[in-house]
Amino acid sequence: MKKNLFSQLYNFCQTLDIPVTRGELIPKAVEIAGAQKIRAIWVDLTSDKIRGRFVRANNHDSQWYKFMKAENVIALSSSLKADGKGNGNKCWERFIFVKEAMHLFDDADESTATPESYEALLQDLENGAYYTSKQSQSDAMAVWMALGCLCPEKNRQDFIEKRKSGFIDNFGIATQLKIPEKHIDKLLSENFSKIIGELTQQ
Repeated sequence: MKKNLFSQLYNFCQTLDIPVTRGELIPKAVEIAGAQKIRAIWVDLTSDKIRGRFVRANNHDSQWYKFMKAENVIALSSSLKADGKGNGNKCWERFIFVKEAMHLFDDADESTATPESYEALLQDLENGAYYTSKQSQSDAMAVWMALGCLCPEKNRQDFIEKRKSGFIDNFGIATQLKIPEKHIDKLLSENFSKIIGELTQQ
């Protein structure tokens, strides 16, 4: 992982207000990574364990290469797409998009550029062995990275104190951040600062 580059993005995100928008975050991530721009496509993914996948612009082996037009692509599961009829989930779609964008900072051996490396990630997820392959380790790190970008530390500390005092609950925090409630305990955990410090070399 290119920690020095992610550190620049993390520091930039500390200057933003919540909810952090993709319009603020993604172009900066692309700029810092020196990458082609990102666009999303909706696809039917083969595993219910996978909600999104980052595909680099130069990945000629990708089944979605014909859609890519020299751009990086984030393939999002169609199950996330809000249709105005109660289907889909905007907070999950937003979070998965940002999480997948964090793979801009992967080293080459962490990517799922080949069918074999993607299969390794799927096998880890299906077997519950989430940290066996470098691909699954990278996927786990991307969750923490996305949380760090979507919730500046000043806001995180404020939420910790307000939750402790009973002024807000996990659902209220998730609503303000526009992220899935599932990840709030992780965001406010004692380990968060240590993990982000390791990911940013701080």
